Amino acid sequence: MDIEEKIIDLYNLGESEGIEFINCKRVIAKGSLYYYFDIVLIYINILLSEKDELLVLAHELGHYYTNTATELSPPNVKKTDETRAKDWAAIHLVTYKDFIKVLNSPFVGNDFEAAEELGVDIKTIKRARNYYERQGLKVRQCDVVSWWDFEREETMFPS
Repeated sequence: MDIEEKIIDLYNLGESEGIEFINCKRVIAKGSLYYYFDIVLIYINILLSEKDELLVLAHELGHYYTNTATELSPPNVKKTDETRAKDWAAIHLVTYKDFIKVLNSPFVGNDFEAAEELGVDIKTIKRARNYYERQGLKVRQCDVVSWWDFEREETMFPS
């Protein structure tokens, strides 16, 4: 699934919960979630790249689904609330099944390549890895050097 499809899926998920999305130019924040009486609003900065929109949208939905936003948010959001929202975003953007599939690919040799393949940033990959390991799930550690580089090095410097 490409980034655009993931974004559409997240908007659809939020809309199914009655969340209203407002895309606007924001100088201070990339995104934020607010409760306004019985309305849930998520603001997304329209100046973001597609990848950043995906990450911010998932993070703000993470606040909603982990119940870590208050009527006074975002200035009063606690560090633990941010952690929960980031974990929710990571495991929804990098599902365990997709993570394992990408890590078992011979063309993905490190976490940076896994992030690129899954359309997320390296922080999201690391957070997903840490989350799955805390749950007792095995996640192969990617090497710094990719499989392709290792094969190329052997042909360049035969023994």
